[in-house]
Order: sequence, then C-alpha cells, then structure tokens
Amino acid sequence: MATAKTAGAVKENRPETLVSFIERRIETAIAEGEYPNGARLSPAILSKEFEVSHIPVREALSSLAAKGFIDYRQARGFFTRELSVDEFNDIYTWRTVLETEAFRLAMPKITEDDIAEMRGIVEEESHKLSAADRLEYLELNRRFHFVAFNRVESPVLLHLLNYLWDITKPYTAAELIESTQGHADHLDQLALFEARDIDGMIAAMDAHRGYRRSKHLDREARLREPEPEKPAPEKKARARKPAARKSTAGK
Repeated sequence: MATAKTAGAVKENRPETLVSFIERRIETAIAEGEYPNGARLSPAILSKEFEVSHIPVREALSSLAAKGFIDYRQARGFFTRELSVDEFNDIYTWRTVLETEAFRLAMPKITEDDIAEMRGIVEEESHKLSAADRLEYLELNRRFHFVAFNRVESPVLLHLLNYLWDITKPYTAAELIESTQGHADHLDQLALFEARDIDGMIAAMDAHRGYRRSKHLDREARLREPEPEKPAPEKKARARKPAARKSTAGK
C-alpha cells in the first residue's frame, strides 16, 4: 500500500517514468504482503495515496495485469492474484521444461564477462541474506539466473520465462525463503557455469526449484489448516441462595 513516504517520492524520482514508478511501488507493496491474496486494488484509492491522477495508476495496474502479476476481472476491477496449489505446480512444471531448454541453449554462449557478472551478483548477495533484505535478495537471485537466460537469443522463450517468474514473485517474497540456502546454491551453480557443465547445472536447478516448490506447498498447507476449535468456557455454577425461613410469628 502506498504511504505518504512513497507518495512524496513520486516527485523526487523523475528519471523513472511516473507509470513505471507507480507500477514498481505497487509491485513492491504486494510482494511485501501489504495486500492479501485476492485484495481489490482501487485506482481511485491508489491515486489519492500517490497524489496523482487516476490515469497513470490505471496504466500501472493494466501493465501489472498484462504481466500476470495481478488479475483484471471484467466489470469488477483489479485484484491481487490467488494461485491455487495446482496452478503453482503447473507453473513450476513449465519452468522446469523451459529453463532446462534455456540452459542447453545458453551454456555454449556464456562468456567470461557473463561469469564475472554472476560472480559480482553472488558477492552482492552475500550482504543481503537477512529477512529484512529479502526483496533485494530476490532481485539479485533473478538477475543471477537471467544472465544465462539472456543468452538464449529467443525473445519468445525469454518472454515466457519472465512471465512465469513474475506471477510467482509475490508468493516467493511472502515465503521468507532461506536466503542463505539460495546463496549457497548460487555458489555451486557459479562453479558449474565456470566448468560449462550443462547436465550438472540442469540437475542443480531441478534441486533449487524443488526446494522453492516444497517451501511454497508447506506454507499453503499451513494456511489451509483449520484453526483448532477453542474449548467452550466452563460455566460457573451459580451459588444457590439459601431458602428463606418461614416466619413462625403469630402461631
């Protein structure tokens, strides 16, 4: 949710277009859990919070909907996404298929400059492993993998990969993933890239994705668990008043 602080920053950050700035702020708010799954995103309310007209807000929301990051429902408006367990599994199945092909296409084209860029990202990651830095870590995580994906030279494949990563971003951020484990995985993957080991890299990514998927499914299972019924409060026995003694006067 935008705050006075974020709204004021609109005027301070002019190098970025207004629409892209608002889009990024809404995306960050969703990723940080400020909007629950299925929450309505009102352009009128957001325009007041950002202190802008509703036009750039609607454009930003439309852009996020086109990426699959949020939903647009005809005649109802914009809403944060709600992915079912089946949808999440479907996304990760296709990520496995497409990323495996991407690594096969990209690995022969990886340059020493690419390796140096990955090494720099991994070094930067090492300073972003706390829960407070999880959004920065997730951005570095994405940059690390897309150094290779950008080498596939297939706009269609790259578009599909970006789409699949975009629609799971709010869930990945909300899971408070163990950044230390992800960073350790990246160190291993960097060594595989340096060795140009395609099969090793594919196996490592299968394990990397499997860990993420299991974390999400565990979280979903916890959220779906019915709350334990609270025991009914015990009724206190009401003290009985002693029966009034009948008067014997006059007998």
